[in-house]
Amino acid sequence: MVLCTGSCLSFWHPLIVKGTPKAQSLGGKLGAVRRPDGGRQVTYNGKLLYTFKLDAAGRPKGDNFEDTFDGQRFHWHVVRPPGASASGPAKPASTPTYMYPGY
Repeated sequence: MVLCTGSCLSFWHPLIVKGTPKAQSLGGKLGAVRRPDGGRQVTYNGKLLYTFKLDAAGRPKGDNFEDTFDGQRFHWHVVRPPGASASGPAKPASTPTYMYPGY
C-alpha cells in the first residue's frame, strides 16, 4: 500500500519505472506497484523505494530519518545489498541512494 502521498512527496520522491525493474547487484527481489497517480513505483523485497530530497550522491541524509505526513509516521532506511555494512557507504558516490519506509 502506498502511504507516502500528498505532502510526503515534497521530500520523498518515488522511484518510478516503465517496464520491469532490473538490478544486478542488490540480490533481492525487485517489483513494481501502481501508485494512486497511475505511475509504477519500484519495490525491493516488497518495500517501496524513494529518494530523499536532501541526499547528496554517496551521502544519504535520509537514512534512519523519521518524519510524519498526513498522520502517517515514517522511519526511513537505505537499501543495501545483502552482507553490506549498515555503517559503511550505502552505494558508490556516483549512484543515487534509494530509501524505503518502515511504519
